[in-house]
Amino acid sequence: MKKSLLISFSLLFILIGVSAELSRGEQRSREIFSESLELLFSEQKYEARLKLDEAMSGEVYIEDIPKFWYYAAKLDTQLGRLDRAREDLQNIFLFSGINQEAETLQKFIASLEEFSVSNFSTPTFYEIETQKNIVDSFEKYYTINDSIVFNSNIYTLDSQNKIIYKKSNEEEKWIRLPQNQKFYNMSKDKNLNRIYISSDKGIYFINSYSKNITMETESSTPSELDPNIENIVKPLIVDYNLFILDTDKIGRIYAYDPENSNIKVIGYDGTILNEISIPLTSIITAGTVLNNTLYTYDLKTNKIQKYDILKEKFEDELILPENIKPISISVLPWNKPIISTYDGFYELNLETKSYKSFSFDSVDEEFQGLFKVDNGLGIFSDYKNYSVKINRLYHNNIENLYTLNLYGLNFDVETYSVNAKIEITDIHGIKIDMINKNLSVVDSGGRVPFNILKRYSIPNIESYENLEEFMNYGVAQSETDSFIIIEGYSDVDIGPEEIAPIILSSNRLFFITDELEVDDRIKNFINASGGLTISRKYSDYLKRYVSNSYKPIDFISYKLTPPIISGIKQTSVNYNLPEKILTDSLYYYTEGVGSGE
Repeated sequence: MKKSLLISFSLLFILIGVSAELSRGEQRSREIFSESLELLFSEQKYEARLKLDEAMSGEVYIEDIPKFWYYAAKLDTQLGRLDRAREDLQNIFLFSGINQEAETLQKFIASLEEFSVSNFSTPTFYEIETQKNIVDSFEKYYTINDSIVFNSNIYTLDSQNKIIYKKSNEEEKWIRLPQNQKFYNMSKDKNLNRIYISSDKGIYFINSYSKNITMETESSTPSELDPNIENIVKPLIVDYNLFILDTDKIGRIYAYDPENSNIKVIGYDGTILNEISIPLTSIITAGTVLNNTLYTYDLKTNKIQKYDILKEKFEDELILPENIKPISISVLPWNKPIISTYDGFYELNLETKSYKSFSFDSVDEEFQGLFKVDNGLGIFSDYKNYSVKINRLYHNNIENLYTLNLYGLNFDVETYSVNAKIEITDIHGIKIDMINKNLSVVDSGGRVPFNILKRYSIPNIESYENLEEFMNYGVAQSETDSFIIIEGYSDVDIGPEEIAPIILSSNRLFFITDELEVDDRIKNFINASGGLTISRKYSDYLKRYVSNSYKPIDFISYKLTPPIISGIKQTSVNYNLPEKILTDSLYYYTEGVGSGE
């Protein structure tokens, strides 16, 4: 009996000793896990994965195991190791029967197997905001010449009064324009934080302002913008009568010059890079750019034309009947041109020379005005009632229309604040605007109030001699939030392993080519990053542009209230669409604050 009791006590002491030792090992694994998260937030995804391997090779607390595997799956996806990511996700399901984040990532990987940007049908829109002209008998503007959304602000051009009316969640203001000219329309450059305004005297620009924006400089940490920055109207190019058609991903402005019968291609620094000749009789009243395609509308011939920017020639055209007169032209993310007319909307197919009428459920059938698809939004500027409706572009049948990506997270022990890098992009890698609408944040099971911050960051710029070199080294080794220039062509396979890291690392690819014909797989790959395929003649211009550009980065920021229990905490971000919820998660580790631990 005494001997049995002695053995029992001995076993108990051994178990206590093992348990204490195991607890110390688990603690160390959590600390290393936290170091890995710091590396990812610092844009070092490859080093973060190595550090995570170190954490997982130690002793891991059983409740931490699914979190470690999910983080491993995210990193492996960012590194292009999709087979390993699939295994990581399967390991999660062994420990957790239902895991929404893991299922979402699994669906994202599966969707890349059938990655496509074509053959989608008519979209739907749902309204997220309406800007009215008259509120409480007070008139905001007299006419609507154009409207854009930038940095979650709505800018409306009133050329009659020579003003831009700005509306945001924080303020409304009127930006005064020079009085000695006639203004036509607006465009924007997201990498330079500029709004361009065209006029009969040239093109001018202002910088957009918001309280939540900071901007980096070479010599200082990010600082807030001057509130008066929008009041300074600067000339870009003068002494030309110019009507802006659009601005592309590398800051080239396409502007119609009626007096010289051409479309000028103007750089961010005001230099004329190219001139596209058009007939003397042409009158261009609308246009838009999607990647390497420029669409124009000629009022004189009632004709829509498609211009290939790489080949530098008009390829297709569609002559419309006299009863269809476009007001504006825009292109859906899946390369489908849409025109708004005085009799409704039409979907165009220039290859088959056909068109068909359709309507949007969220838009009045009597709508007459400008229609734009831009940054995941449908912007309807109504000429009849002087309102501007902002709708979210949506499609029930497109699994990968939008991707929500939480790709870095940091917990500041001193301020109890959590900051997470977030990006929501469409199938062309274009970031959607007004992400504050329909977004929610959950911390360890409970919803938290949060702010959305934007930083214009100086990007890391990387260069590769050809696609093969980038595939072999750059996909895994490149830092997140980089601008990547690839200069040479090589025959490479492009599949999900190559596409996923680019989307989830928030890198922008710019592919310089000597070829007029570029394989659609390569163009779609480059476009999916939010970048562009560029002719060799623009190589020097591209390098100047990226060297003077910023990489806009969105952050979710919120504060915790002590006591904060020690452990690995989860931050989940949810974006609500009509029939689905996009969700993504990351983690942070805290040793506990104000909890007595």
